[in-house]
Amino acid sequence: MREQGFLARVAFLLPRSSVGTREIDPPPVAAEITSRYRDCLRRVATLGHADTTDTTGPSGASVGSVSGSESPTLTFSRDATEAFRDWRGAHEARLAPATGDLARVAAWAGRHPGRVARLAGLLHLAESRPEQPIAADTFHAAATIAEYFTRHALAALVEDPLRAVADRACAWLRNRQEPTVSVRELHRGPVSNGTAAEARQVAERLERDGRLRRRQDPAPDPAGGRPPSSTYDVVATNFGREATET
Repeated sequence: MREQGFLARVAFLLPRSSVGTREIDPPPVAAEITSRYRDCLRRVATLGHADTTDTTGPSGASVGSVSGSESPTLTFSRDATEAFRDWRGAHEARLAPATGDLARVAAWAGRHPGRVARLAGLLHLAESRPEQPIAADTFHAAATIAEYFTRHALAALVEDPLRAVADRACAWLRNRQEPTVSVRELHRGPVSNGTAAEARQVAERLERDGRLRRRQDPAPDPAGGRPPSSTYDVVATNFGREATET
């Protein structure tokens, strides 16, 4: 599936399970929201009369093609076009083999600009008429969603032995409710089965995720002895799993 390009086309979501903490009798979705969502889907679905006939011949192509579509053509505004160009430039740098954080998922990330454009088109159709150009604000909203997908794709496609430990450490920090934490405390707590080096790696991982912010290390004790443990401010622990998967 990876070699055929299938996985590169998937937008991954790895939500944290709520089992064990679910609300037993949640309030129903508001009727207004349900009605607006239904009307939006119906309107978008009936914009054109696309021919969904697969025209792929018997030659064995891996992906089918569709022709004869009568759906409307969407266009970007000038500002949105410039914003998309800037985004693609920054995204391309992330694919660099030696330095890019997306080099490990280059096949998936190489298709991501098309995914962003389609997201922008869907957001545009949800609120505007097809003949109107896609606005820059709409593109920026799509780019925000796209970064969410990027974090989850990294989690889904790249083996990450620290992910489970980082999730456990975040839950431990949330229950602990202290404003700071040291590497030594992490080692004694959620990383107690690992080494001190692994505790440092977890702290650095949570710092990259925006959950911890490292404080300046205290000066060594002139009298010698054990060096002080690095300390971090706890910035955030109460948001979704996606932040732990970059």
